[in-house]
Amino acid sequence: MFYVWVDALLNYISAIGFLDDRQKFEKFWPPTFTYAKDILWFHSVVWPAMLLAYGLPLPKKLFSHGYFTVNGDKMSKSLGNVITPKVW
Repeated sequence: MFYVWVDALLNYISAIGFLDDRQKFEKFWPPTFTYAKDILWFHSVVWPAMLLAYGLPLPKKLFSHGYFTVNGDKMSKSLGNVITPKVW
């Protein structure tokens, strides 16, 4: 399963010009990562190790949040308790 995260990193850096637009890449990297608490370990240990191995700067900040809940239940499409965000 680890290959999925390596593939994700390559997609992220490719999308912001890692190989072909260095100025664009430097504008967006390093990022601030926001993620749910269930993948805290991966994003605070494994992801930085991968970045160091590639010689890329570490994230500016790591922000982990709890789950959004509705009446005490984790918000989930399968439970059908999601809230549609208001579009301005």
